[in-house]
Parts: sequence; C-alpha cells; structure tokens
Amino acid sequence: MYLIACSRSIRTHLKVDRRRSSYFFLWAALLCLECIVGWPFVVSSAHAQGVNTIQTVAGGAVVSGAATANDIPGPSAVIEDASGNIYIAAPYSYNVFEVTPSGTISVFAGTGIKGFSGDGKPATQATLSAPAGLAIDSAGNIYIADLHRVRKVTNGIINTVAGTGKACPVSDYTSQPCGDGGPATSAQLNSPQGLVVDKSGNIYIADTGDSRIRVVNTQAATVTVVGVMIPSGDIQTVAGTDHVCGQPTMGCGNDGPALAAQLDLPVGITLDASQDIFIGDTRDQKVRCVLAVIGGCSDMSHKYQVGDIVNIAGTGKVCTNSCGDDGPAKNAELHDPSGIAFDSAGNLYIADRLDHRIREINNKAIIGTAVGSGIQGFCGDKGPPTSACLDFPYAVLVDSAGTIWVGDTGNQRVREVVSNTISTFAGGVSEGDGGLATSATLANPQSVTWDNNGNFYIADTANNRIRKVSGGTISTIAGTGSAGWSGDTRQATSATLNAPFGVAIDNSGNIFVSDSLNYVIREISPSGVISTIAGNYNVQCDPPTDLCGDGGSATGPTAAFTSPTALSVDNLGNLYIADSFGNRVRQVYLSGPNQGNITTAAGTGVPGNLGDGGPATMARVNQPTGVANDGAGNVYISDTQNNKVRCILAVLLGCGGSGLPVDDILTFAFTGKRGFFGDGGAAINAKTVTPSQVAVDPVGNVYVGGGGNSLVRRIDAATLTVDTVAGNPQHPGSAGFGGDGGPATKATLDNSGLSVNAAKSLLIADNGNNRIRQTNMVPVLTASTTSLNFPNTKVGSTSAPMSVKLTNVGADDQALGTFSITGPDPGDFAIHTNSCTAMLAPDLSCTISVVFTPQMTGARSAFLKVSNLSERLPLSGVGD
Repeated sequence: MYLIACSRSIRTHLKVDRRRSSYFFLWAALLCLECIVGWPFVVSSAHAQGVNTIQTVAGGAVVSGAATANDIPGPSAVIEDASGNIYIAAPYSYNVFEVTPSGTISVFAGTGIKGFSGDGKPATQATLSAPAGLAIDSAGNIYIADLHRVRKVTNGIINTVAGTGKACPVSDYTSQPCGDGGPATSAQLNSPQGLVVDKSGNIYIADTGDSRIRVVNTQAATVTVVGVMIPSGDIQTVAGTDHVCGQPTMGCGNDGPALAAQLDLPVGITLDASQDIFIGDTRDQKVRCVLAVIGGCSDMSHKYQVGDIVNIAGTGKVCTNSCGDDGPAKNAELHDPSGIAFDSAGNLYIADRLDHRIREINNKAIIGTAVGSGIQGFCGDKGPPTSACLDFPYAVLVDSAGTIWVGDTGNQRVREVVSNTISTFAGGVSEGDGGLATSATLANPQSVTWDNNGNFYIADTANNRIRKVSGGTISTIAGTGSAGWSGDTRQATSATLNAPFGVAIDNSGNIFVSDSLNYVIREISPSGVISTIAGNYNVQCDPPTDLCGDGGSATGPTAAFTSPTALSVDNLGNLYIADSFGNRVRQVYLSGPNQGNITTAAGTGVPGNLGDGGPATMARVNQPTGVANDGAGNVYISDTQNNKVRCILAVLLGCGGSGLPVDDILTFAFTGKRGFFGDGGAAINAKTVTPSQVAVDPVGNVYVGGGGNSLVRRIDAATLTVDTVAGNPQHPGSAGFGGDGGPATKATLDNSGLSVNAAKSLLIADNGNNRIRQTNMVPVLTASTTSLNFPNTKVGSTSAPMSVKLTNVGADDQALGTFSITGPDPGDFAIHTNSCTAMLAPDLSCTISVVFTPQMTGARSAFLKVSNLSERLPLSGVGD
C-alpha cells in the first residue's frame, strides 16, 4: 500500500524507467489507505526521442551570411533593384533570396516550407510553392511567379495579383478560358516561369504550362497591349492558343497574328524600349517577338502589323555544334532557350539552357556566345567568360553597368561577369557538410534509407547529391552539386548526378542511386567508387512498351528507363526500380546466373489498372513511384495513379497470405478510389490518394508515404489493418510543416520517401519541407477502466462478468503474452472470456472479462496480470 503523497515520487520513477527500459507498461497501481487507484498504462522507449513524437533530424537550415557560403538549389531567376541588391528565385528552396552589394544573403520571401499562405503579411512569413520567375517594376515592387500564381511584394508585404492557385487545364482551354477577360485574381495559370513589368506597371506572364503569353492590366482604365484591349484589373492572352507547336521547324504561326500562333512551353519573356514582347519559346527552340508598334521587333520594312508574331532567332533545330554563332540569329540553332534579357544598348541575351551557354544577339541581329564554352559542368571562375563551363543556365540578367548575371542552375549558383571575368556571386556549396545535420540545407529530398549501423542516406534531389548522416553529422558521399553525368570508376564525391531520386543499400554496404534525369542506376561501393550498373546516359525507353533491354545486360546498348524513381534491394541480391512514367517495375539481377541482366518485374509499359490475380508482367500499372521488398522477397509497389499498393508474390502465401502462384500480382491495400478512409480497418477496404513511396520493416509491416494525403500509414503484417503513424489523419491532404516535438499524428507533413529500421524508427523524406523527420514508433495501450470492482456476491456463487477493453493507440504492435490472476486471493476470480491474442495492432482493441466467485466472506482482492508486462489491473469484491 502506498500513500497518495507518494504519487509524485512514483511518477518520477516511472519517467526514469520510460527512458531506460524497452518494455511496455499496461498498468501501475497506487494504493492509498481508503482505495485502489489504477494507472493508465505508460510506454517506455529506449530512444532519447519521446514516444511517438516527431522531430527534424536533417535539413531546415536558414540561408544567411556570405552569399558564396550558402547553398542555392537551382536558381531560376535573377533580378536587380535600383540599389544594386540582387534577388534570386530558388524554386526547390521555396524561397526568394536577396543579396546585398556587399555579398550578404538573406531570405526575401518564403519560409523554406512549400505551400501557399501569408498574403497581407510580411513576405518572410509567407509560404511559397515553387518560386520560379521574378520581375521588378519602376517603383521597386517585386513580382514572383509562384507555381500557379503571381504574387507581389510591396514594402515587404506580399499579396497575390494573379491566379487562384489552380492550374489552367490546357485540354479544356477552348471551353474554359481559365479566366481570360476577367479579374486576374480569379484566373487560372499553369506554372508560369517568366515575368516582366512594363513602364506602366502592367504584368506580362509567360504562362509556361499553358503555352501562352498573358497580360494583367494594373491600370485604372482599359489598356491596349499589342492590339489586345484589356479592362482594368483583368487578364488576357496576347500570344498563343490552346494548342502547342507540334513541330518546331515549322512556322507555328510566325508572320501572322500572335493570337493565332502556337508556342511550346515558353519560359523567357522581356520587353524592348518600344514594349515589343520577346519570348523565349523554349521547346520551339526559338526566340519570337510580338509587335507593339509598327516597325517593332526590328521590322525595318514595316511589313508586319501590331500584334503579329515574328521569329528573331533559331530555326527550330537543336543546337549541336557551333550553332550559327557569328551569323544571322534567324539562321542559328538554339537548345531550349529559357530566360532572356536586354542590356542598355539593346543587345538581347539568351540563356540557351541545354547548350550550356549564354548567347547574345547584337543590334545587327548577329548572334554569338557571351558566356560559356558549351561544355556542361563547372569551371572557369576567375577567367574569360567564354572559357567557363555552365550547367543548364536558366536565367540571365544584364544591369545598367553591363554586368552579366547568370542563373547557373545546374551548378547551384549565380555567377557574374564583370570586366570580361566570370566568378561565383552566390551559392555553390553543400551547406552543412561536416556539421550537424539539422544545420544543413536540403533541397527536395525524395528518398531516405537506413543502413544496418544506424546511419541514414538521403537522396538530396535538387542539390544533385547523396548525403549521409552518421551520429547526427551530415556529409556528402556522392555528387558535386552540379547537374550532370560524370565520374564513373572514380570517387563518387567527384561525380556529377542529375536529380537523384531513389537511394537503397544492400547488406554489403553497396549504395544504389536512381540518377533520374540521367536515366541510369548507379552504384557506390563501400570504398566510395561510383559506377553505372543499369541504363545508358541520356537514353530513354521510348516508347515504354519496348523491351528496352529486357533479357540482356542492364548496361547493354538497348537498356533504358523512362523515369527511374524509387529503388529497393531484396535479400537475394535483386534490385527493383520503379520506372514511373514507363508504367513498369524493372529488376536488375545483382547475383546468380543472370547477374548483370535486366528484366521487367511488373507492368507492360501501358498505363492501366488491370491484371490482379495473374502474372505481374502482364498486368498494367499507372505511374508506380515506389517499390519495396519484405524479408521473403515479395515486392510491394506504390501504384501511384491507381491509388493502390500492389504486391508481387515471391513465395507461396506471400503478400499477406495470398494463395496465388509466385510471380502473380494482387492489390494489397486500398480500393483505388481517391480519398482518405479506413484507419483501424482492413487495408484492402481503405482509401488513399496517389501514394508516393512504400517501405517494409524487418517484421513485414508495410508503410505508405506521401501522395495527396500527406501522411504515413502503416499496414500491419499480421492483421492487414491500416493506421496512420505520422501526419494528422484529422486533416488529410493539408500539406505543410508543423508539429516537431509533439505527437507524430498531430504533425503536418509534405512527404515522399520513407524508411523503417529494426528499432521501428521511421525516417520521413519530408521533401516539401526540405528536411528529414523521424519518429520512434512504440505501442501505447489504454484500458477502459483502472480496476474491476465486483458487487457483493454470495460465497460460492459466481457474479456476472465484468470487462476491460484494451486499445493500442500507439504506432507499433503491442505484445500481450498470456493473462492470469495473481495477488492475495487469485482463486476468487477467473478469466471468463478473452479476445486478446499475442499481439495487438495499432488502432485495434480487445476485451477480457472476469468473474468473481468468493471462497469466503469479507473483502477479496487480486490482480489481472499479463505475463510479459509489469502492470496489473486491480480486482476487488466482497463475499457475503
């Protein structure tokens, strides 16, 4: 018996046990002189992190200090204000940065968290979705192309000036004009990339995904722009139609009205002194111009009318060699021209992205190269600009002093050319290496995986690196940060990658990387040497229904992927690749008689939702993004656009006990209907939205992460029931960041990949929040009562049963063991019914009932005890 006054010291003792012990507690009883007080059960954890709480373990650093000492992932736009401050859009950091003339960088807009919020508030408190384009007006207001919106920052306060955030559906444009002719804030845009503001403050938008140029009238009265009348506050298309240019070597409307012309994913936009509109018509491999005045767009013959569109540069053919330098711009070849800008003398500069150069068209219409050697990579700082190596330059700016600023996107930096010398102005470092992982900068990390030693590896996708976290310290183990394909047979830290998406590790310590935009799979040996083991650089499987190397060497001349994403290695030495847009799961044999060969494990290349109950290779899947294996080798697939998890049997009774033959496929979880439903019930009857990736823990529980629900859900290996273990199931689909330090199921995520180790520690690639988060999952039992107190019962008679309901509200299975009656009078009580099995899965309940048969008069007492738990449920009654 304990006095209630002792309760504080007992609670303290239990808290100490919670930190030290790996056992789980069901009940603890405090007895006072008058009564029995039952404890709700307490869970202990061997981890320092709190029970089922979530915290950031990598990423989340704030950019500040010297601009050249920070990471700027994929800068896509650069502008300058009247004071010489430079502004940089970095879409995958979800920030716009400001760099002062002294070289100090800070956040100008965004919190580093993907989302949309903050209108009417300081821009540094707002969330951005993918800030890609920038513009500035004569008053110093800054405009941001933020995914499907345009936002404006005035005196530090941000507001939306165009777009609802919903994408303009191109296929519906003929019947749904996406807001044209109405208020700009009610319109739909489609991933605008380029912005410019005219002398009057009207906003010109390269509405890239919609392949149109649109203008917002910010004036109090109707204005006419290139012959198109636009009422005050409205938005209107001034170039492009509802169709894209199907063949870039064709005219696609040149020399006629711009409103009848066809564009193809235009990125760049700028104005000349006459307000003619110049367009970097990216996938048409051209620069085109819409006349604002007669004689505009260098039409010295006055042949064209206001509103006509003409070709300024490019033949539509892709640049392959000298590309027409030193000749007429119209006869030149370009390769995905993106950002464009004029200097004060009227020379036009083009970020010729896939040519890795900045091209210049002088005022005599002759084209040349201003920056870049045409060799992809990073080199040449402190030397002549035309000897430098650039990497997918996306943006260019020339200021009034003649300084050329280059958004050297693939090199993760902004470079400047001053006095015919190029240097790095901002970015270009792997921020955080050698220090705490939580002080590092990540960029759109898509995948994460544990090794057997407690280290984890991150596909730092937009930073073009693979990072390792060991003992809380982060380092780069592959990639220089520049986008590219180089380094095979050398140390992986000197290699270049291009948007690595998936990362997996085998039992020998070999690390596998899906080098997604290079269309290859690469392997990093334990000694750190990188090599390509599947696919061919820059060769896509097209169409995906082709064999693409199946049946032969994984590195043979025909071996190819369409879009390799997640990876998984089974215990037999097979590597599985989710070839998402190829609508297949591919397999590479890492050992055995077929070692080094590639085949298809599931899918035909045709998108669909067919084939359950038959061979996986004859089934249709739809953009599978994730893949994972259990200990028996069964293959779990996140069949993303089918809103399912499917499974290929590797053994009899695999995939949850299926009786289908080996190599058949079945739906393992979710109905295929979009939504969020089913926690606590059978996974096969639940709903989800576009599940992103999957993982399997060592005991066979399956975890599903990301997608439209922004959650992590767990499918129990024994019961096949589903439950949410991270992210708030009360608000599915509410992507964002929140909840660190609190319960994982109250947190807000924007997640993709995931990994679970033997200690049930869940890592989450929270890519929309540019961080890795962790929750240590343990069971948490609750009991419906703290004691069973029976009414007075005649000696020798049996009372009506009384029940206690046990519920596992935690994130892992609770081992229950066997139940028994112990204590002073165990013979007076008996277990009547028991629905509790050896394990209780999360979100499930079971019930035990007890009866009282007093053997003598007076007070009788005992405990209901579980064999492998220390807690006891007090039982009491009085015999008459």
